[in-house]
Amino acid sequence: MKTLSLLPFLNLISCQLQESIDDGEIVFINPFKDGIVGPNILTNTDQRDLIQYLQDDFLLACERPDLEYVKHQCMELRSIIGSVGSNWFGNGVSNSMQDYLISKQGDMRTGGNSMLADVSAIWNYGCWCIFNEYTHETKPSGPVQDVLDSVCKDMHQCLKCVSMDNSVCDPYTVTWSAELQFGQSLESACVHDEQIEGTCAHGTCCCMIDFYFHFLNNPIAQEAVDETLSHDEGFDHEGVCRTQYPMNHEVECCGLSPTTRRPHRVDDESRTDCCENKNIFNVDRLQCCDDGRVILIGLDCG
Repeated sequence: MKTLSLLPFLNLISCQLQESIDDGEIVFINPFKDGIVGPNILTNTDQRDLIQYLQDDFLLACERPDLEYVKHQCMELRSIIGSVGSNWFGNGVSNSMQDYLISKQGDMRTGGNSMLADVSAIWNYGCWCIFNEYTHETKPSGPVQDVLDSVCKDMHQCLKCVSMDNSVCDPYTVTWSAELQFGQSLESACVHDEQIEGTCAHGTCCCMIDFYFHFLNNPIAQEAVDETLSHDEGFDHEGVCRTQYPMNHEVECCGLSPTTRRPHRVDDESRTDCCENKNIFNVDRLQCCDDGRVILIGLDCG
């Protein structure tokens, strides 16, 4: 399998060190290589600097002419970092994130430059990594192709329930925003004066922030990018991702909050059920306990 050295989905924000410029070489520092969360505690000043550096580098990338067709997604991620970055980075950051911060701070002292590597190959990827309005042209569906595709599928399942829970809702085009106050949870950041809880915008906000965090904090998904799954490289989405069974079966959503709600079949042929509106489970192997736990059939819920 041919893999990309690029980190997928608008990462690989890289720092061009001054000493590397002097040697005529470029050293790439990938802030998300080890995920987001880690053992390195930052001061409030360092947290603010990290957020600002990331936003500045994303802005440069978002304005690239060759990435104009994905500018919306790029700016969306930039906005999320600005809105909830203090939550992401507040309890310690990964080694790669700290390396990026230190390198950027060195740039400020030495006059080094920053850049974002080419990430265009992964905007439309596999069967499920399709975003925003592009979902109306290329429907996310079919067999999961790899770890990254699985993360993307989970995002679309989350958004499907947002759509089902709101009678008039297109989560792929709705305008949403996040406003995080000190001490708030990420879901709370999606509730503010202009975005009421339970609305299409609120649910979409929760799904997307949850997706970006779990993707960027998942080094396995990032390193597993396969160039042959890029639509720009010729991946046959229509042929490979065509659903082999009817899609008109009845579904309902299970879960207490937007980030946990997922659809499951409820027709006569379904082998799944929802346990106390908390967990979807296979009725052939598992049983539901009154507290919402799911355990193997034959075991005691007590």
